[in-house]
Amino acid sequence: MKMKWIVSSLLMISCATAGLVYIFHGKPAESHIPANASEVSNLTSKLANSDAVVYGVVSNVEYQMSSEKAESAESLPYAFVTYKIRQVISGEKTEEQVTLRFVGGADGRGNFLEVTGVPTFQVGQQDILFIQNNGKDDCPLVHCGDGRFQIYQNRVYNSHGVPVVGIEKGVVEAKGLPQPALLQVSYPAPSFDDLLKREDIKEILSKNAPQGNINILRERYQKEAPKTIDFTVDSAPRTEDKDSGSELTRTAEPKLSTEGAIQVGEFVEILQKQASTIKGTGRKVISVNSKEPFDTRVLVPIKPSQPRLQEIPKIEESEQDKQERLLLEKQDFNPVLKESNSTQPTVKPTIQPGIIKNPQIKPELKLPSNQPSIR
Repeated sequence: MKMKWIVSSLLMISCATAGLVYIFHGKPAESHIPANASEVSNLTSKLANSDAVVYGVVSNVEYQMSSEKAESAESLPYAFVTYKIRQVISGEKTEEQVTLRFVGGADGRGNFLEVTGVPTFQVGQQDILFIQNNGKDDCPLVHCGDGRFQIYQNRVYNSHGVPVVGIEKGVVEAKGLPQPALLQVSYPAPSFDDLLKREDIKEILSKNAPQGNINILRERYQKEAPKTIDFTVDSAPRTEDKDSGSELTRTAEPKLSTEGAIQVGEFVEILQKQASTIKGTGRKVISVNSKEPFDTRVLVPIKPSQPRLQEIPKIEESEQDKQERLLLEKQDFNPVLKESNSTQPTVKPTIQPGIIKNPQIKPELKLPSNQPSIR
């Protein structure tokens, strides 16, 4: 999973002395965050791992920053998305609305944190959600973005906005190009005072705005700056995406096609039928409160355990091995004997029983008298 800060180029600050409008551009800064290594699976698996499956419409999106309790923790924006529930497809009956918390979103200073795999939400959007671990995970959906199916004009699209054209053996089949209407993101522009907390804004104002004109700049900002910041989610042309989880391929000249998506009623009916065959599924979904403080999930590296060292048994050294070892040490571990008489020890050959003293003299072989002669 990857995070990317999108610094808006639409934020404007007016400078009264020059009568100019400054447009701030920023380069995205990327960093990696840990991801859950769960494999994207079929609908049956998603249903089995869901606390609940609901069909709802987004009624409110609110952004809050996480708290900083540790030096390694970074305050990040989170989106609190409230859904008005239209239908509970699987799981216990919940309240008429539920609020889910997702990592990413606006930081209140004009920046937007986009996290790969984590969906973005707009008021009025309709979705079918496979909810799991709300308030515990940074993305409370089964397989994160792949646990969300978008509804547009009564038809079903996957998390990338690609039309869902069918379900084969419990696996979602999505083909075509993303629906452009599902790729738009809009979030509130920051207030003038919140914008002044940015170091880049402070630097520009210190160079271009005379002292004492802050109130004039604030007034012009409130009149001329956009009320919302809008952008389009990056999306490459897509041809096929089975189960919303496989890598989407690019095409050289894709044929524009956002048609063929199945009806939402057909999709819900399939989900209900499969959910009825799964036992022990369905739990109550608890809403999160955006006013309560919360922490950013920070991975703490685990100290590796010490390896267990096996004691090597001591090998008894024979007298001959000891002499050879001492000789090697004197020779600086060179197995070739030096020519110097002072360093070369005198070696006396030992004769053991059964060993011929002089191998050059061959003993005479005699046949026993009771054996026939050989001719």
